[in-house]
This record gives sequence, structure tokens and C-alpha cells, in this order.
Amino acid sequence: MLVLIFRPTGLPRQAGDREGLSDGPPSANTIWKDAGLTALVAAGLGIFIVGFRTYDIGKGLTFDYQFVDLGIAIVTIFFGRLGLSLAADGLAWPALALGAVLGAIGASPLKLPSTFLHWFVTLAGLLIVLRTIWPWANHWARRGAPLAARRAGRASHRQMFGAALLVAAVIFPMTPSGTRRRWTSPAFLI
Repeated sequence: MLVLIFRPTGLPRQAGDREGLSDGPPSANTIWKDAGLTALVAAGLGIFIVGFRTYDIGKGLTFDYQFVDLGIAIVTIFFGRLGLSLAADGLAWPALALGAVLGAIGASPLKLPSTFLHWFVTLAGLLIVLRTIWPWANHWARRGAPLAARRAGRASHRQMFGAALLVAAVIFPMTPSGTRRRWTSPAFLI
């Protein structure tokens, strides 16, 4: 009598603990595509909010085109997403360099069309640098703290952040910047 021993190997099974979601760090091509698609979405959303502004001239509405502002914002968003992807993949030095360059461009006396763009580019650079440094700072902060203290600290930080956002939402309309008509436009609130 012939008995066959069947050992199932290579059969599909349910993946556990996020295994199988990625095969390693994404390629450079994937990072560039991600940054490009992010910039494309930003362009699509921003063309009508930033690119065109309407003004009443008495006889009707007229357009004021702000394509330079939109272009600078899109380029900043592209390089911002690129820096965040580099930082997420563990490429700290290129991400730090990109964040420093964006921060320097925003803080420089370079002539940009608006003051907002200076702040926007500077903030993008600062956020990339913070995202890059965060794992290092988090590692050093965790070294001595017990697990229960870390969990309690995270919960209190979330509550304080939520309270700070609530206070800012209540106070902002009372400030001189909040009383300007443009801050209450539907485009800004979206």
C-alpha cells in the first residue's frame, strides 16, 4: 500500500502584525512619484482657491490671477512631501538637509510674492526637520521612563493639544487677523 505524505508548504495564510504590507523601504522612484502626486493634488485643489481671486469692480466681477503664489506653494509641497518620505524611510541626513534648505529659503530676504509664502516655506522646512529629529528624541526620552509613565504622558499630551486647539479656535476670531474678511471666506474655512 502506497501512502503519500502531504505537507502543505507555501499555502496562503493570513498575515499578522503588519507583515506583508511592504517588502522593505520604498524605492527612490516611489518616493518621487508620491511627492509628484501630492503636488498634483495640491495643484488641483489650490487652483480655484489660490490661483483665481474675484473682485467686484462695480460693473461685475473680475479675476485676479495668483499663479506665482500657487506655483511656489506647489513646489514647496512637493519638496515637503519628499522630505517627509525621506525621513519616514530612515534617510535622516538628506531629509535634514532638505528641511534646512527650505527653512533657509523661507527665512531669507528672497523676494516672494507674499509674506504668507515666507512663513509657509519656513514652516515646511521646520516640520521636515522636526519629523526627522522626532525618532531620535523619542528614543532618548523613552530610555529611562517606565511604560505606564509613557502611556500617561501621551494621554495628557493629547488632552493638552486638544484643549490648545479649542482655545485657539475661540480666540482667533477676536484677534485683528481674525476680524479680516478674508479669513472668514468659505475658501479659507475649507
